Amino acid sequence: MQRVNNALTILLVLSLVFMMGCAMKTQTTQIGEKTMSTSKILFNTKIDKQLDTSKMKDWDIIVAADAIPSEKYAGEEFQRLFKDATGMALPINSKAQGESNHVFIGKAVTEKLEEEELMVVVSKDNLNITGGKPRGTLYGVYQFFEDAFGVRFLTFDNTYVPKSADVKIPVGEFRYNPPFSFRWSFYTENSKEPDFAA
Repeated sequence: MQRVNNALTILLVLSLVFMMGCAMKTQTTQIGEKTMSTSKILFNTKIDKQLDTSKMKDWDIIVAADAIPSEKYAGEEFQRLFKDATGMALPINSKAQGESNHVFIGKAVTEKLEEEELMVVVSKDNLNITGGKPRGTLYGVYQFFEDAFGVRFLTFDNTYVPKSADVKIPVGEFRYNPPFSFRWSFYTENSKEPDFAA
């Protein structure tokens, strides 16, 4: 029995060392002036025109008054993550004043999006993150921060957010439709913390 306990302890320690090593030795690539993980889904091409996040301090987040709950939550998550990454707290409004300097969350697009498909449209003076209903927009916000800022959602109470006020995001339209229709994984944490499972 003692040998089994020792073997399990050694296996657990080696697993933790391996996971820490993988997290520290991520392969990287350059996009603009920001180093990002190569595991990104969005922004995987080099584009000369870029949105400079350091110039977004006077922007606001637009979430329609009639948005569904997951889109309203996506707006709150964008606000929280953007502030954590850049130090800039963007206000959330239900209507845009003027034509530019807005982050639109859940704004309708002409194309039909699948249930969990997401779309991010970046220009120099606006950003639109939208997706299929009910969760596509929320997934779009999370994917945006993973790919543009290097945010990592590790556990329900531990999110890695690098401080990066001057990220350059390629201008263009980026879409992703997950190959799986079902995202649930049977981890105890997902059952205990359903918000983390999103």
